[in-house]
Amino acid sequence: MITKPTKYTQKFVLKELKWMLKTVLGDTDILFKQELFIPKKYSSNRLWEWKAKFSQDDEISGIIKRIDDILMVRIAKWWMKNKYNAMIAKLCLSANYWMNEKSHVEQTNVNIDLKDLKWMTPKQLEEERKKLLK
Repeated sequence: MITKPTKYTQKFVLKELKWMLKTVLGDTDILFKQELFIPKKYSSNRLWEWKAKFSQDDEISGIIKRIDDILMVRIAKWWMKNKYNAMIAKLCLSANYWMNEKSHVEQTNVNIDLKDLKWMTPKQLEEERKKLLK
């Protein structure tokens, strides 16, 4: 089946992104951008397209960045509060937010090199998490 490509206007994209931001702020159980697209008739790939197409629009870029930041912090907080498996959290942060072994995560005066975390067992990761919470 061949369908016509849909053209998303700046006004439509802004309206959708404002709804997504409001949803993320209102529902603290949302951890992934893809969850925002469940009730939509289009896929989460649209977010990447919109990000590229409207890169010069500060409001659209700002909302997308804010959604990313909120969800990234939410995953990290759930991990730190032991509500989320450490290995899964690490994989999510790596896959969705480009926090790989060359990245650094800073918390107050503590630097954690994710390169070191790569070789830790889940038990060792949990011990490190507990040290940081002290």
